[in-house]
Amino acid sequence: MEGSLPEDVGQATPGLDHDPRPDLLEDHLLWETLLVEAWASARAAPAPGDAAQLAGLLHGLRCLGARLERRPAKSGAHLRLDYRSACGPLKDEETGELLWQPDPEELRTRWLEPRRAGITNLFRRVEALLPPLSPP
Repeated sequence: MEGSLPEDVGQATPGLDHDPRPDLLEDHLLWETLLVEAWASARAAPAPGDAAQLAGLLHGLRCLGARLERRPAKSGAHLRLDYRSACGPLKDEETGELLWQPDPEELRTRWLEPRRAGITNLFRRVEALLPPLSPP
């Protein structure tokens, strides 16, 4: 079908639909749930381009160290993305040369804001899969 993703999208690269940073233990299970749901949505979408871009963006942010946090809300809980933690300098491991310094404002305005509705919908679906938050 034209415009559809292959059955194995999200699995074409081993682990693409799993947390690429299991070393960040605090939110590892949240990222596992989020990325599996994001890639499942991309595979199920009639026009999966936007959903696949969103899943890829979130995977990339996590590779850079982005964090997820669950916060209490009137309706139970909500997820919050800390993308600023993904904005540290990237340096060559051998030379120490700066390769890239992500700009948080550009990341927000160019990549996150245009996908706000998709992120919000995805976060709500993921939150519905999680156990209720314990009261503080």
